[in-house]
Amino acid sequence: MPIIKNILRKGTAKFQGLGNFDVFVDVRNDNNQYFNISDFPEELTLGNSSFLIAGSNLLKKNVKLKMEILDSGGNPIFISPIDNYIEGTSRRITIEAYRDTNPGAATLTILGELDPTKTNVPTSYRNTYNVRYTKDFFINTTKLNNRPILFYDQPTITATEKLIGHQIPVQSEENLTETVTGTITIDVDVSYEEQVPSSTGDGPPLR
Repeated sequence: MPIIKNILRKGTAKFQGLGNFDVFVDVRNDNNQYFNISDFPEELTLGNSSFLIAGSNLLKKNVKLKMEILDSGGNPIFISPIDNYIEGTSRRITIEAYRDTNPGAATLTILGELDPTKTNVPTSYRNTYNVRYTKDFFINTTKLNNRPILFYDQPTITATEKLIGHQIPVQSEENLTETVTGTITIDVDVSYEEQVPSSTGDGPPLR
């Protein structure tokens, strides 16, 4: 399940009632030798958070753990392991808190199954979830989320070269046209006479 926030998808969780499950061993907060919890936020804020969980040699192998987070109103908060994301021997678990999450005291509950070959387990509690861990914490919906951004793989960057020719700005000259109106007077002298031979050689001169 991605950690990256997606406004088109809102994680939902169903109430499981893990706190009411009948178990053989019930541990709380720091009194825990069965589930190794680390990198849990001191205060859960809105948005995406996460923590790490690793089992112990006291737990039965190949048993899927059950997890549930309830806010102060008893409403479940979305929680899910991140597929294909292992840090050492621990699995990263994502938490998504939204604006409708109730602030105040909250609980994380985890169920697992003890290995009867490693610890004494009564017959009536075998082959079922028989150990519960409960962690109390606080949800602060006004505090800024400063949890680090995690990547599935090593981030990479790709750069390409783009060549652009040197451009010289050209200043354009603006041609202005001005219209001048007025009257022009031309004096022509037509008072002279020019003697021109006629085409026939007879008759009066042509003017």
